[in-house]
Amino acid sequence: MRRGAVALVLVLAAASVAGCADKQVTLRYTPPASLRPLPDARALTVFPFDDRRGTEGDNDPNRVGGVYSRTGSRTAKVMATAPFSRTLADALVAGFRARGVPARPGEASAYQPGVTKVATPFALAGEVHNFSTEARFTTSGHVSGVVRLYGSDGRLVVEKEISGRDTVGPHLLGFGSTPEKLEEGLNNALAEFVSHVVEDPAIAAALTRPGRSARPAPPGA
Repeated sequence: MRRGAVALVLVLAAASVAGCADKQVTLRYTPPASLRPLPDARALTVFPFDDRRGTEGDNDPNRVGGVYSRTGSRTAKVMATAPFSRTLADALVAGFRARGVPARPGEASAYQPGVTKVATPFALAGEVHNFSTEARFTTSGHVSGVVRLYGSDGRLVVEKEISGRDTVGPHLLGFGSTPEKLEEGLNNALAEFVSHVVEDPAIAAALTRPGRSARPAPPGA
C-alpha cells in the first residue's frame, strides 16, 4: 500500500509539472477568398506595431497569452514561435496584397512619423493593446489596437481603433486546453483583425483617393 501511495504521488506530481509547462503556438495567416480587389490603390509600407500590451505580454515579443485555473491563477504561459509584431505586419501585407494593393514590409523595426523614410505614398503602423490567446472557462483569442495610416511625409491620414475576437469553445478547466485550441483561437482573432484593417472604408478611401488625402479621420470613425 505504501509503495502504491508513493507511486500515485509521483504520478500526480509529474502531471502537475506537465500541466504548468508553457504552451507553444504558431501564428499564421492566409487571406480569405472573400477579400474584394481594391482597384487603383497606391502602394504602402507596413511596419511592425508598437507593443503596448502592458503586463499582458511581460515585455516579451513571443509571449501571446496564458492558461488559467478556475481561481484565476495562471498555470502556464502561451509562447509564439516568432515575435508577434513581425507576424502581424506580414499578415497585413498579405491581406492588402490579396486586395491588389502594392504592399511591402518595412525594413525598420518601428516607424517614426517624419523620421523613418518610406519609398511608398503611404506607411501603415500603430500600436497593439491586446494580442493573446487565453484558456479560462473558454479558449479565446483577442487582437486589438490602434491602426494609423501616414502619408510618405509622416502626416497622419487615418487613425482607427480595431479589434478582432474569437472564442473556440468551452473548457471547464483552463489547464485542460490544448495548444491546438489556443493556436486556433489566436489565429482566428488575427485573421479577423487583419480583415477589419484591409477592408476599412477610411483606409481604402485614402489609398484610392488621387493626390493628397483629406484631413485625418478621427479614431473609431
